[in-house]
Amino acid sequence: MGADGGVFAFGDAVYEGSAVGKGTGTVVGIAGKVQSNAGYWVATSSGTVYAFGAAAYEGSASMTKLNAPIVGAAGTQQFYTCAATSPDTTEGYWLVGADGGVFSYGSATYEGSEGGARLSAPVVGIASGLQSAPSCGAR
Repeated sequence: MGADGGVFAFGDAVYEGSAVGKGTGTVVGIAGKVQSNAGYWVATSSGTVYAFGAAAYEGSASMTKLNAPIVGAAGTQQFYTCAATSPDTTEGYWLVGADGGVFSYGSATYEGSEGGARLSAPVVGIASGLQSAPSCGAR
């Protein structure tokens, strides 16, 4: 993706749209919707989030007084319920500011942040880890 909001799809990735011309800050992150591989969220430095494809808009930090600009976005990873049928369909994303402040939306659980801490250097990104299946016993 480009700082102007341009999104480029390669391989089997599906192009679902871009934030070009939206004019709400420099685009700083893109987070993919894992469950269906058919959508993504684009985040700007002002905290605005745009949803494309099957990714549902879950909110943004655009109306929040930010202490530092947003510098990255990450989407939640798929996790499984103990039901034998299908994976959970939750979705969400996190935004992170240069000061380490973390904002969570949708099913993205707030796990803490470095907002307000004295950092030796600004934060430059965020990543999400894969969640393992819960212990459900024998199936």
